[in-house]
Amino acid sequence: MQVTTQLVQGYIGGQLEIHDPDEDKLFRGEIEDIDVRSGILFVVFTWVARCLGPSADQARWYKYHHHEHECPLAEFTAANIGPGKFGSDRLLLTSVRNRVRITVFPPDGNRLARDYVIGLGANA
Repeated sequence: MQVTTQLVQGYIGGQLEIHDPDEDKLFRGEIEDIDVRSGILFVVFTWVARCLGPSADQARWYKYHHHEHECPLAEFTAANIGPGKFGSDRLLLTSVRNRVRITVFPPDGNRLARDYVIGLGANA
């Protein structure tokens, strides 16, 4: 599957999640702008949160300071993984070098509510 600006523009207003299990890192943010230039996926976020916690059921999300992400598409495979429990189709980018996975959620898909993020919304 080829990732193009035309494809990813439909995800503006949705969310993007970056999971690096080798580094024990999980980030999620709301997409303000997204495009592809010279084989690199560029993402600008409205806000970003990092998940910290001893386990998934006890995790806490905290405001994170980075609001941009670049992904060299040559190092990832791309797949349409269909809708989640609701919403339109999601896009999955899987690294060919390590176990990093990037999931792009559509605006009508699964969301991390900013009120659950410490340092954002009601938690600011």
